[in-house]
Amino acid sequence: MVWLAQQHLLEGDGARAQSLLEEVLARDGSHLLAHLLRAEILTLQKRYDEATQRFQRLREADPRPPFTELAAGLGIGAVLLEQDRVEEAIAELEQVRAAEGDPRLRGLMLTTLAEAYYREGDVSHAESVCREVLESLPEFGPAHDRIAICLLHRHDEAGNRTHLAEALQHANQACRRHNPDDVKNLLVAFHTTRGMVYFRMGKTDEALNDLSHARTLHDELPALLQQSVADPLVINWLVSAMAHAGSGNQAAASQWHRLALDWAEENKPNAEQQLYFDEAESFLTERHGEADGIQKYTPNVQKP
Repeated sequence: MVWLAQQHLLEGDGARAQSLLEEVLARDGSHLLAHLLRAEILTLQKRYDEATQRFQRLREADPRPPFTELAAGLGIGAVLLEQDRVEEAIAELEQVRAAEGDPRLRGLMLTTLAEAYYREGDVSHAESVCREVLESLPEFGPAHDRIAICLLHRHDEAGNRTHLAEALQHANQACRRHNPDDVKNLLVAFHTTRGMVYFRMGKTDEALNDLSHARTLHDELPALLQQSVADPLVINWLVSAMAHAGSGNQAAASQWHRLALDWAEENKPNAEQQLYFDEAESFLTERHGEADGIQKYTPNVQKP
């Protein structure tokens, strides 16, 4: 029954998955996998306190299988990062860095840790953590994706085009579906990153194709899973605005920028997203001028 609940979750049917899990837990309140999946649903629903409590139950289980410490730490760390509590997320994830577990679960934990370091501004540390993942999982898409993002940042700082060439190699690796369980929400982020790389390389058509493909993948996701890709989707809109502006399509540029600004009115961009809000404002103003209604969103966040 837990396996069936997991399938419903992957299909985006959180209500049915939740119903099955509650039935399992009514029979066996110590069922660890049921608690884990229930916590994942709560995270997707942005019920962060309840999700943390569920993950904490895994940590306190007795007896406790080896994987539970890693799964609980990853879950709590991801919840903290969702709330932009970056320093707390790093502390939580570092605490379970040596924990035993499935290699892919460890890979997810380390790439989540890398994202936290990136948001804190420690780009070199974020990159090194992802390269550590690739030593044992050379085809692990999330690590390739985050390395590409780090290399983009290094290019922006130094203007070294060799960083772009390597970033494209890693972005290509991420976009290849090496594993049958690579789900579309990951590919939304991967194709958005590759679109960003193409944009930096001046390959506007390729950038727009990848960005459009990412949005198509997003639209095919069930509503529950769409919430898990809000971060890359907003960045997608901003890079799409810049790419259209670069090709002279001011109307499309304004449309995508406006969509991102509307989102920002209801949400607080994290440090990574804010980089793209700033860049889009500067790029669009340079192309079209202040008179064309370019607006700025400036929350008080620390930038990478």
